[in-house]
Order: sequence, then structure tokens, then C-alpha cells
Amino acid sequence: MKTIADMHSAFDQVVQFSTSGGKLMSNIHKSLVVDRMIHITQLMAQQPSASSPTARTAIAIDFHSADWRDYAGWLYGHPVQNDTSIEKEDGWEDMDELFKHLLDLYHVGDTLQDVLFQDEVVNAMLALLKRDGKRLYIDDVLPRLLGLGPVMELPRQLMVDFRVSTDSVNIGDCVEACMDETQDGQFCRAINQALLEKLAEGGGQAPWTQPCKYHKHENACHLASEDGEADAETR
Repeated sequence: MKTIADMHSAFDQVVQFSTSGGKLMSNIHKSLVVDRMIHITQLMAQQPSASSPTARTAIAIDFHSADWRDYAGWLYGHPVQNDTSIEKEDGWEDMDELFKHLLDLYHVGDTLQDVLFQDEVVNAMLALLKRDGKRLYIDDVLPRLLGLGPVMELPRQLMVDFRVSTDSVNIGDCVEACMDETQDGQFCRAINQALLEKLAEGGGQAPWTQPCKYHKHENACHLASEDGEADAETR
């Protein structure tokens, strides 16, 4: 069976991605870059035209190697990981570390302006929370969630909805932990208000039952399975 890489012509130009320090990260077929990475495509448009059909365009990026490896792998057909039982080079046996990694991947998608990848990462988050959510220490992932800035608006909403949909919600503990970990009073007050509103309504829906609420697509969902729930294995 042919892989996605096999489907690209031998004459397809390759984009060489390296760190700002010159360390090679990966080579990716230009057709994939143009299809998915709006930001990189804009950078490429500012460079001189390639001198030959097989010439390599060089782009400097500043992503953690594990984040870029998973994004590049996804481009070539590998699903976004959402299972702590899978052995990998970096190892994701720890639920909190895997979830923080998914937050980082979401940020990569935002930087590259790859909405499909961001939505797929959200589905991986939802699948992970549905299966192993009780093992997640939200206090441990809040600093990463907040530290990545405003681009994390939809994942933040997802986390609020997940917290409220769990069996027991202690607003005091949640907000206190938020202040201890982040010192971000504005965000913590927003969490408090959202929790109060949802609790007054009798609790919120589990986020994996409404995946499109956290997606960025504008039209029909391109990732939901037939039952309407998030399917992180579907591209």
C-alpha cells in the first residue's frame, strides 16, 4: 500500500525545515506545505524562486523537536497521539504531560495557521479526556494552557466544560489552584463565573459530545464520526 509520501512525485520540491540555530528538523514535500501551512507558504512567497524543480527551500522554525516531529508525522498520515499507553521516543505515560504536549501541538497549528491540524488536536484532547479524564490534574496543565496566550481560547473553554461536567466540582479548590499556579486573576475570575453559570444550569455536557464547539472550521465538521462525537483517528 502506498503511503502519502509515495504519492508525491519524485520531482516535487522539498522544503527543508531547520531551527534558527541551523539544526535540521525535517524535509517536507512542498505540495503538503502549500496545502496546509498558510504561514509558511507566505514566508516562501517572499523568497526567490527555486533554480530547479528539485531545489530545496529552507525555512527556519522555532518549535520543540517533539512537537514538530508529531506535526510532520501527521502531515504524512500518522494520527495525533491521545493514548498514554503507547510507547514513544519521549514517552507519554504521564497523562498531564501528554495533555500539555497536545496544548503545545495546538499552538504549533495556530502558528502555522493550519486549522485542520488544530481541530484534530482538539479531537485528540477530547478522546483522551473521555477515556482517561479522571487521571488528569487540571492544576498541573493550567500554567501551560494560560502561558500559551489568547490563541488557546477554545482549549480553555474545553477545559472549563470538562471541569464542570465531572461528577464533583469544587469551585473554591479550582479557583484557588488557578491563583496559586498562574497568578492570573482575570482568567481565574472568568473560570469562576463560567463554573457558577454552568452549575446553576445543572452542570454542563461532556465536551466530547459536542466537539464542534471547540473546532475552528466554519462549515460541516470534517473530523466528527457518525455518532457525532470526536473521532481523533479521522482525517
